[in-house]
Amino acid sequence: MSMTTPANQPTDWSAALACQDAVLRFTAHFDAQQYEEMQQYFADDGLWQRLEGDIRGVDGLRRHLAARSPLICVRHVISNMRTTFQSSERATVYSYLTSYRYDFEDQIKLPAPGCVPLLVGQYVDQMRLCDGAWKIQHRQVRIDVRAP
Repeated sequence: MSMTTPANQPTDWSAALACQDAVLRFTAHFDAQQYEEMQQYFADDGLWQRLEGDIRGVDGLRRHLAARSPLICVRHVISNMRTTFQSSERATVYSYLTSYRYDFEDQIKLPAPGCVPLLVGQYVDQMRLCDGAWKIQHRQVRIDVRAP
């Protein structure tokens, strides 16, 4: 299976893996509340379309993360990653996601009580090569199943 468009062009697997790695690290740092580390995978003028509203740019990301409750425990399971290149500096990573969330009252005490997934859906991450590093230029979430 080719990961490029059109299908007959060769894939740069190291670039594909670097794009996927940036998506995984961005999300893992979010889950771990490692917000400074997370920011390095988001383009300065990036756009993250969330259910709660859009986040624009690194400054908007910082404001959103500063306002986020430290008592939220969230984990994203990402799978079925596919990368398509539009050019040597632009790519799109498609993936499935399953998200779990638990809101603690006083402090986070792991393990959190078991729960059903909050949602199942897809990420569409448009990537841009910025100064030699792949960053998320535009993240879109498509929800397929949502918990009641």
